[in-house]
Amino acid sequence: MSEALEALVLRFGLVMVRVAACVVALPVLGTVKSTQIKAAVILMLSLVLTSALPQETPLPRADLLPMLLSIVGEVMLGLAIGTCARLVMLAGEFAGQIIGVPMGMGFMQVVDPLSGNQLVVTSRLY
Repeated sequence: MSEALEALVLRFGLVMVRVAACVVALPVLGTVKSTQIKAAVILMLSLVLTSALPQETPLPRADLLPMLLSIVGEVMLGLAIGTCARLVMLAGEFAGQIIGVPMGMGFMQVVDPLSGNQLVVTSRLY
């Protein structure tokens, strides 16, 4: 029973590291000021994703170096996922900026609360 519990804790820890890195890089959750909200989101997502993992997933050895390499890999993967999501959001915002100028919406700008920049109305829609 202790080996199964150890494997579950190890799986949960690695999933939580990836989710935490992804939340830091996400455009919506990365700008939230409250650390309690971020921690709650990270914990809930980690619990859901850990329960969805198959039990046969291979785990790294419990030695220091393989575990450290696994943690670094999970952090890099989480940051890559969050950065890709941020790039998709920025692409939609940029498309809205480009479409808004020929439509005459370039004069009507609003302030984006996430970035603090002034944006064309159509970029907020996209």
